Order: sequence, then structure tokens, then C-alpha cells
Amino acid sequence: MSSPDHTKVLKAVELTINLLNEIENIDISTDVAEQIKSIVVAEVCGMAPSLAPAKTSTIIECLKKHGGCASRAEIAAATNMNPNSISSLLNKLVKRGIVLKLLLPEKSTNDGRGHKPEYIFCLVDAAHK
Repeated sequence: MSSPDHTKVLKAVELTINLLNEIENIDISTDVAEQIKSIVVAEVCGMAPSLAPAKTSTIIECLKKHGGCASRAEIAAATNMNPNSISSLLNKLVKRGIVLKLLLPEKSTNDGRGHKPEYIFCLVDAAHK
């Protein structure tokens, strides 16, 4: 897949800025507005080489607060982010070499919802300690 040309990226950024400004004028909760903004930014960032900085930094900070490693469920509980968004951003962080995805042994503890977390995500620096 070829990368989008510079003009298309700039047009997408311009449209995104306009959309984000319009979101401020809609009568919705701050949480919903922030979720919409993060989705829009993540989509535009998919056209550009970077990730949505606010959300990836939230995940990185959460991992740091959990001693460098946490399950997706722990990150979701701590950040109130959508689990699908967390998975997507974690996968991007793994591809960039910032986070490691480690398989947990079968006898891992329950996450409180009846499911055993299969993977734990660790910041690369924390995984090497």
C-alpha cells in the first residue's frame, strides 16, 4: 500500500481540525467528545507515521504506574479507555518496539470478569529488569 501524498494528508488534517472544532459546539459529555477526538486523531495519524499521542502516552503512563507491566483489562480499568482502542494502540506500540506482549502462564490470576488475561504488556525497559 502506497503512502498518501502530502496534499491529501494536509487536507485530512485541515478537515480534522474543522471537525474537532465542531465537536466542541455539540451538546455531549466531555468524555464522549474526548473519545470522538481520539478516534478522529488516531485515524488521521494512521495516514501519517505517528500515533495518536494523547492515548499512547496514557497507555505508557498507565504501564509505568503498574510497575511497567499490565494486562489490557488493567489498562482499561485504570484509564477508562475503550478496550478495542487499547488493543489497537498496544499493537502499534508493540510493532514500534516500545512495548512487549508476553504470554502469561496458564495458572495466571483471574481479571475479575471471569476471563484469565492471556497476555501482559510490558514497557521494553521494564521487561529487561
